[in-house]
Amino acid sequence: MITSLALDKVTAAELATYVRDHWTVEHTHWLRDVIWREDASLLRTGDNPQLWAAITNLVINLFRLLGVTRFTRETRSNARDPKRALQILTL
Repeated sequence: MITSLALDKVTAAELATYVRDHWTVEHTHWLRDVIWREDASLLRTGDNPQLWAAITNLVINLFRLLGVTRFTRETRSNARDPKRALQILTL
């Protein structure tokens, strides 16, 4: 990894945290684009893009709270069974 941090200013553990945090953000962007196809969305006017992003964030965070690791599978399961989605919302 390339960084501007000086070696005497950061520990290996801190650097590992930075890297992990970076890839968490990248994974979230990947989920949004690949699973929910956010980049291909036709929602471009008014509050629609922001609303869709908020819903996507809610779904991603709920899945993470529930320990979901297979987001595509879980998304499809919930799409096929709306009652399951409602059960997730009750936690």
